[in-house]
Amino acid sequence: KKCPVVAVEYDEKLVEVLRGELPGERLTLLKGDFLQARLPRFTKVVSLPPYGISHDIVFKLMGHDFDSAILVFQKEFVDKLTAFPGLSEYNALAVLANYYFVPTVVQARIVPDSFFPRPQSFSSMVKLTCKRRFKPVKDEKKFTQFVECLFRFKNKALVNSLKLSYPFLKDAFGWKTEAAFQKKLAQAPILDEKVYLMGTADFVELYRALCE
Repeated sequence: KKCPVVAVEYDEKLVEVLRGELPGERLTLLKGDFLQARLPRFTKVVSLPPYGISHDIVFKLMGHDFDSAILVFQKEFVDKLTAFPGLSEYNALAVLANYYFVPTVVQARIVPDSFFPRPQSFSSMVKLTCKRRFKPVKDEKKFTQFVECLFRFKNKALVNSLKLSYPFLKDAFGWKTEAAFQKKLAQAPILDEKVYLMGTADFVELYRALCE
């Protein structure tokens, strides 16, 4: 009633059902895969997507500028998405989500009986509000690669994680020799901290010092 809606549905039978049940005046219904769809400009997202593509959906949303998204995911995924430094669930996804969004848990526990068909696990509702709170990095794809690589060694001190990550990152970041890498490393901040204790602002600062 308030605004035009673009809906994406993969299942052809459901597309036909929706076309019959929903008013078409303000609705654009796209049949296809959301992960492959070319989306028009939008301001809000409301969805209960397939849990198997939760990670890919969040990453696709990172590439768009919008106001907010209300999403229902598997509870374990939301725990990882909203984790903070020091928690066992803390991971690269949480760092990147915090770079692009302000993630807020709206409803922490939704029972399986709330759905049909009934899932095997509990669910959670999360709100992702777009708000850049950090100095932007020049290449966000490389920043993603950088963070994900460091989290392969999340329990190590940052300096050791960086040294172990060198073989995987040297080509992408132009560290052609170990000597060049060590020179960059000498300028890096917070090298003694454990990776899993670093916040998003720390990763941004580190990336800018080493990679820009």
